[in-house]
Amino acid sequence: MPKPHGKPKVISEAGLQNDLQYVLGSIDCHLVLSHISRPVRGMHVLEPGCGSGKLGLWYAMQGANVTLMDIDENALEYAFYLHKLVQQARPAQWGEVTLWQGSIHDLGKLYAPDFDLVFNEGVVYFWRQPWRQHAINEMAKVTRPGGHVCVIGNSAHNTDIMKMAESVKHTYMGMPRIEIPFTRFELADRLRKAGLRDVQVRPVDGFMVDPPRWESSRMIAGWGTR
Repeated sequence: MPKPHGKPKVISEAGLQNDLQYVLGSIDCHLVLSHISRPVRGMHVLEPGCGSGKLGLWYAMQGANVTLMDIDENALEYAFYLHKLVQQARPAQWGEVTLWQGSIHDLGKLYAPDFDLVFNEGVVYFWRQPWRQHAINEMAKVTRPGGHVCVIGNSAHNTDIMKMAESVKHTYMGMPRIEIPFTRFELADRLRKAGLRDVQVRPVDGFMVDPPRWESSRMIAGWGTR
């Protein structure tokens, strides 16, 4: 765990305010995650590769006990600072928030399979094969039986995805050079290979709209039950 010391050294005020409103607001990713695993007081949630931690903090704000994990100490310092800002803006019966420095590829070595929900948004699809499969496998390893694993990433079905990703890069701790968006077929296949059942994949934009908006959605979400 990092030793936070006030505001992180490198920070965008515009990005910080955007992340603050992201946690406090009602957005598509909140709808997705709530559909998969409704926030319940005392549930155990893990967000490996958390970056700013804004999605995990949304769960904690509703009483879940959340572990935010990232390999980057600067990202964890940012998440710690954002946590304090959100608490000031929205006093609530918060769940416990734990920050932990480590790799998504080592989850099985770090944790027992006790989490009700393990999810990642915006990291797994940056890796080439076979690293993305290994990351999803590790997420499944630490999920309790009956718990859920969710991966949210950029969608290969959107033909203008790189331009859209550039427009929201202020929400990232850093913009990786390699980006390999998921197709819905690959994401579903990788979740099943991780041993998950009842696998589903949907576009995030207009989450439960039929027919699905594959071409217009920047992101897709895939999930399954352990």
